[in-house]
Amino acid sequence: LVEEHVRRVARDGFVCFGTNRYPVTWELAGKEVTVRLVGGQLEVWRGGCPSLCHAIRSAVTYFLYRAYLSR
Repeated sequence: LVEEHVRRVARDGFVCFGTNRYPVTWELAGKEVTVRLVGGQLEVWRGGCPSLCHAIRSAVTYFLYRAYLSR
């Protein structure tokens, strides 16, 4: 399962997800992106193309991966 959300990248080049902020390339600052939670990885997409990927940081690893995607 994939969890998907739309976020706006802050002017400082970070996108918020859960209780954390993840850095993205400066070109995305101020723009809307799609963040996808896939198997413990946070993917950042823009215009249908993946930009980058981060391992999810705790907040008890995003609430234990959203209680394992609500089973």
